Amino acid sequence: MTKNFQKYNTVSVLVGILLGWYCGESCLPVAQTLSSILVRVMQCLAVPITFFSLLSTIMTTQEGAKLRKTFRHMMVYVLGTTIVAASIGLFLYILVQPAVGVEGIAGQNFTVDKGTYLDALIRIVPTNIFDIFISGNVIGAVICAVILGLVGRGLPSDLNKPMCSGARLLTELFLVLARHVVRGLPFFLWTFAVLFVQDLKCGFMFSKVLKYMAVVFGTHTIHSFIVLPLLLKFKGFSPFKTIRGAFPAYSVASLSKSSAVAIPTTLQVCTDTFKVRPETARFTVPVCATINMNGCSALMLVTSIFMIEVFQGPMTWWGMFFSIFLATVVAIGNAGVPMGCFFMTLSVLSALDVPTHMLGVLLPWFTVQDMYETGVNVWSDVVITRCIDKDLIAKGQH
Repeated sequence: MTKNFQKYNTVSVLVGILLGWYCGESCLPVAQTLSSILVRVMQCLAVPITFFSLLSTIMTTQEGAKLRKTFRHMMVYVLGTTIVAASIGLFLYILVQPAVGVEGIAGQNFTVDKGTYLDALIRIVPTNIFDIFISGNVIGAVICAVILGLVGRGLPSDLNKPMCSGARLLTELFLVLARHVVRGLPFFLWTFAVLFVQDLKCGFMFSKVLKYMAVVFGTHTIHSFIVLPLLLKFKGFSPFKTIRGAFPAYSVASLSKSSAVAIPTTLQVCTDTFKVRPETARFTVPVCATINMNGCSALMLVTSIFMIEVFQGPMTWWGMFFSIFLATVVAIGNAGVPMGCFFMTLSVLSALDVPTHMLGVLLPWFTVQDMYETGVNVWSDVVITRCIDKDLIAKGQH
């Protein structure tokens, strides 16, 4: 099914390129309408998926003092590695500057309300709990989920359990809907291609996309083969033996493009190959598969800054550094499912009033990036699990 899906995606993009090149003006209104519909549907699903998945994750970490200690250790590693991944992405982006020379190309076909980054920051704070769903406020969903999850952990068990069950049920419901939407992407991709070709005619340079891709792949490579191995070395583990032992989990994650699908293999690798204690691995691996999204944070940061600079002009320095925080928080709230980062990036850009049609043309590359990114996520899960287990043993937590 995956091969057929990729084939349909490719055919749809090629059809869109041909339509955009030879009859773009006549196709443009239809393409704009259908692409807007798809973006709205993705926004509609992204917010509840983020809210309910993060809410259920936080509320199910209150099963005793030992798990709370493990969770605190894990969050230090998760936040640390995710921030580092996003920071590497920002450094490479500033170094390569893929958007230089193509700023403001959306003016031909779109009216963009640039506003200020302070305005965007104000819009992140929801006015009420329903506002995050009505306005598609992903960051507001993360904030509310964290607050409600922490408060919900203090509820009596007879209230806490139904709340956790309801959050998990709604998460699965929206994930099923998201999978159906992803299956329908080939019917919409041609619309993004039409819009992209129009931007090409307005002077957009394809070389800039290649530079953008180089930044993303370079970020993932540095994080995977330099940062995480250095962390292993610091903890006294052999990076090469860990990479070799973790290859089965990495392979499953990359081919399935889902951290959740790779959970059984990751557990087996951690407990059987690396002799991590089962009580540690059975907690850290599933939770890391939900919130430890190193690759997603880097991909989201680079993509968001690239799209903002292309359509709205250069970002300020403080705006770029704020993007590290934004990418880290949103990545933690991202669901470990195929195309999850694509959904989140769409929602963030839409919330900032940035045209998103070019993401449709980037989707074939997103497929490859999604494979690499998911592999990075699971590789990080294995590294963090080994480090946490050694820390807890050293502290006498058996």
